Amino acid sequence: MRISEPIFTYNQTGRQAVESKLQIIHGMDITVIKGKSCLQSTAESLVGRMLSPEQVTQVMGSVIYPDWGGASNCISEPMELIGYDANRASCYLVFK
Repeated sequence: MRISEPIFTYNQTGRQAVESKLQIIHGMDITVIKGKSCLQSTAESLVGRMLSPEQVTQVMGSVIYPDWGGASNCISEPMELIGYDANRASCYLVFK
């Protein structure tokens, strides 16, 4: 049997490590936003919903970091929240 999935590479540090892990789980065409761990309960109730950048800011703005790894940490157009990943310190929102 031949697998025709794209080849994934895994970087073990910082933002690239988190994005690589979530790309393996959710696919390559995703946007990941980092917030504080308390975001997990809100994220759980919003999975499957289309959210605009304004809605993300209104609902989660105070717990989303303004930047992440020196790069923008927001969505620029309406996207569906397809999942999240959380640990003790952070919650990562996965949009597609």
